[in-house]
Amino acid sequence: VTVSMVQNNRKFTDIAGHWAEECIHFVTEREIIIGTGGGIFEGTFFPDTGMTRAMFATVIGRLYERSYGEIEMSDKHNFSDCDHDCGYDKYIDWASENGIIKGYGDGRPCLL
Repeated sequence: VTVSMVQNNRKFTDIAGHWAEECIHFVTEREIIIGTGGGIFEGTFFPDTGMTRAMFATVIGRLYERSYGEIEMSDKHNFSDCDHDCGYDKYIDWASENGIIKGYGDGRPCLL
């Protein structure tokens, strides 16, 4: 097994002095959370914004991928209120298939 390490710094205009600044750098350098707005290496993070279910499923999915390989797109979509042409759709489907998130029975999910 070969492991490569590269510097992967990201710059955010809205985290300087924030209580979570060091943790934000940790997760963004590992691309577990990428941030919002702006370019890939610069932009905003919005550190005081809540996490959506799509963000949660994406973070859990990316952590899974680091150990077990890439999650494949699914043809089965359990939730009618998800955009299935975006960056998080495969993670929503994967999380649902693995019992991480469940729905109300009407196509809307609820996080466990």
